[in-house]
Amino acid sequence: MEPNARLNDLTIRKFRPKDIDFAYEMVAKERWNDRREDIKRMFNYEPNGCFIAETNHDSVGHVFSINYGNLAGLGCL
Repeated sequence: MEPNARLNDLTIRKFRPKDIDFAYEMVAKERWNDRREDIKRMFNYEPNGCFIAETNHDSVGHVFSINYGNLAGLGCL
């Protein structure tokens, strides 16, 4: 995110298949164990629960929410 970006410049949109590379770059920087295939599998499992945060049309974050019936999970935040 730009140092001078304001919070109200932040937008949230649905994750798209083309965002898999961005999400993988972020989890790799954090040294998480998710592989590109894991991110794709999470997106395919619950596409309506995956989101990208953007500022000035640049991706700056992501989150996956997955519903397991009576349970739910947040991942890749």
